[in-house]
Amino acid sequence: MTPNKPDLVLHIGTEKTGTTTIQNFLKANRDQLRRQSVYVSEDLMIPSGNQRWLAALAYNATRIDELISTQGYRSKAERDQDMVNRYERLKQEIEASTSDCKRWIISSEHLQSRLTTDEEIHRLYQLLKELFNEITIVLYIRNPVDTAISLLSMFCVYGDVLEQLPEPSQRHVDLICNHARILEQWQKNFPKTKIKLRLFEKDRLNEGDLIKDFCGQAHITPGADWNLKAQHSNERLTLKGMRYLHHLNGRFPPLVHGNKNPERGNLAAYVHNFTKQEEPFRITLEQQQAYEQHYAESNETIRGRYFPNQSTLWSEKTRQYADSTIKLSDIDNIDLACLKMFAEVWATTQQQSQKIRTIQQLLS
Repeated sequence: MTPNKPDLVLHIGTEKTGTTTIQNFLKANRDQLRRQSVYVSEDLMIPSGNQRWLAALAYNATRIDELISTQGYRSKAERDQDMVNRYERLKQEIEASTSDCKRWIISSEHLQSRLTTDEEIHRLYQLLKELFNEITIVLYIRNPVDTAISLLSMFCVYGDVLEQLPEPSQRHVDLICNHARILEQWQKNFPKTKIKLRLFEKDRLNEGDLIKDFCGQAHITPGADWNLKAQHSNERLTLKGMRYLHHLNGRFPPLVHGNKNPERGNLAAYVHNFTKQEEPFRITLEQQQAYEQHYAESNETIRGRYFPNQSTLWSEKTRQYADSTIKLSDIDNIDLACLKMFAEVWATTQQQSQKIRTIQQLLS
């Protein structure tokens, strides 16, 4: 161990396990954490507080996701140079922090969901072992069927047009729900690294609270002056919210020719706000059974290795089931007519707002 290197708590997800809540908490309490000798980097963050630039540093050159595609890189060389610059800034930030901080916390679910190859995960390990002493990984996992429902809501928010609950074998679902494979891959590529595995269920969290649970895993002690009101999760859309966004996403895609679509604006938040009192999205009993069967082996492997005193990995949950598979495109004619009128008004409003912003910039 090198005395002047800090330790690292690396929170890698998974997606849909309250990662936004944890990241909001860390971002809102950077100063308070520093007084406990804990450092949280802003340079690695995107505006939400997700420190996903760390994942980007380990990407294969061929990986182009929404983060990379919106940076406006004109060539591979320009992208490569930006990664070099970001890595150098990270090294400098670590060196500057060691005078008063003995530990770093980095949180991004994209470390798990975007670094999908052994090569990328091992590249991350090689990068981090040069910068930090002891590394501890914190990983929250969730019942796969609940993850899939939240993913469907997220897909709607981010502009996808997925028609119904994805199959359990769907690539992205399996990527973040096959927990046994996740643990095996990260243990293989982060040798001799402690992994703290937590279940994202209210009755399995410390005092039923995600922030308290994470603080316990990261050895953080919140004080009276800490900002705990910043903690909130991305709320799941209701069924009507999903259906409306599913329809509107075709008219207002998030990207146009690779650039952010100005007409979309805060459409998802607006739809969420005026539909949040509606009925929730429901799955059928057959869909739940399909998920249970598909992930049975993975779930039992995790239970046996990490939670042997539990009879089942996931708590029993009482659900109200749908009679048949819900399809988001099933919208009645009245709603369709209203959505068409809404889309025209929304487009005009966003165009006017864009003109006002342009005039303000010219006058400033």
